[in-house]
Amino acid sequence: MYNGLSITQTHRLQLNPQLLQSISVLCMNTTELGSYVEKLYQENPCIERREPVISDEMLKVLKEYRSRDYQSSAVGGGKKTAGTVNTGSGAKANDEDESPRNELSSRYVDDYIDSLSYDLKQQIESAGLDKSLEAVCLYLTDMLEDNGWLTEESIDSLKQVGVPEELLDTAVAKIKTLEPAGVGAKDLAEYIRLQLERNYPDELIALALCDKENLELCAKHNYNKLAEKLGTDIDSVKAAAELISSLNSSISATYSKTEETVYVYPDIYIYIDEDGKAKADTNEYDIPVVGVSEKYLELYKTTDDKELKAYLKDKINEAYKLIGNIGRRKSTLQRLFDYVIKEQEEYFGGLRYSLKPMTMTDAAEALDVNVSTISRCLMHKYVQCPQGMMPAKYFFSRSVPCGGSEDLSQQGAVNMIARLVENEDRHKPLSDAKLCERLNDEGYAVARRTVAKYRGMIGIPDYRVRRDRYIRILSGSGK
Repeated sequence: MYNGLSITQTHRLQLNPQLLQSISVLCMNTTELGSYVEKLYQENPCIERREPVISDEMLKVLKEYRSRDYQSSAVGGGKKTAGTVNTGSGAKANDEDESPRNELSSRYVDDYIDSLSYDLKQQIESAGLDKSLEAVCLYLTDMLEDNGWLTEESIDSLKQVGVPEELLDTAVAKIKTLEPAGVGAKDLAEYIRLQLERNYPDELIALALCDKENLELCAKHNYNKLAEKLGTDIDSVKAAAELISSLNSSISATYSKTEETVYVYPDIYIYIDEDGKAKADTNEYDIPVVGVSEKYLELYKTTDDKELKAYLKDKINEAYKLIGNIGRRKSTLQRLFDYVIKEQEEYFGGLRYSLKPMTMTDAAEALDVNVSTISRCLMHKYVQCPQGMMPAKYFFSRSVPCGGSEDLSQQGAVNMIARLVENEDRHKPLSDAKLCERLNDEGYAVARRTVAKYRGMIGIPDYRVRRDRYIRILSGSGK
């Protein structure tokens, strides 16, 4: 045997505990961060509560927003809330004056344990993966959309931070092997295909239907054309279509066990000041404000007990790290939504109905940060603004082709579809072709297939389904 030295170059992800906490805190919404801070407060004696400082201007804004009661779901996030979207007052205390924060925290813990994210992380951590691969897989589970899909933009954000493409491809492939089948899909076609490959691998005709064009024909019940295209008979195509329609329609539905009221704490308040200008402020009023205990700082300086001194040093450092990470989260959120206000000033001022096109990449370049940082800032967060309670991602929308000189946003097209369907004639609901004509008249140069995609994004069914539903309602037979 030969003994010697050699040099090799390898890619390895190394995240120290402080960086991991910083990333986690940035990803948390107000409810999650409140529960996390409460937990550390109970565990660390060197963390003490402090009273929040609220300016007169912000106090007026809070009173105004919290006096409102929004009975509709938050707009445009792909996630449907089950009832009232609370504007920041949180869960109401009961007659015994029980703490609403404790009630919300305990419910959040229960909901998290039953969540898709928790389930996937348990599977990943028990799979015995290489540490680098495990770290990327765990990160990707936090990047999943509410429906369990994984967008190309989320994957690209990891490429931009230097994660090797081979490692990333392996991680994405691993995510797609987890339960439930379909998780990690990039679109509806892949979502269906992953379920079929897992549960019905011998159904070749059903698998052949798993592309956008064939699924569109399938949705129109155009079985003759599909049979001709696939070289089979109509009955086989119908059987395959029935199998596809019987598959799980939504991963998130599996983890939504109750239809109770959903309470949302906004992470950002956007309001119009006395000068008529839009301003943003982070929500520090629904999170326990913490500091380092002066008593334990003094004890650390004066004690001669080495074991106690080491313990206090560890806990004091932990407290400072938490405070620093919360401060960085606040600073990053503030910078991001200052940029949003600058770009969407006309929208917040009521001078424009729809948002201007603006992507996460645009924001990352303007703030000189990575796209993944912007993605973490927006994850599972909500914004309270004059237009209502919105998911943070609502304000980021790609441009769509238009007939005029001004760019129009995808979100504007989605909102217009929602408005048109809401006001349609129940005796003659609008087909995708009719919706396409209406959008084209308004300057959105989109195809009918794009209209169908946008309609599906906000959960509006096909006009045939709406027509049947309207008939049942109008006949008095129920919804």
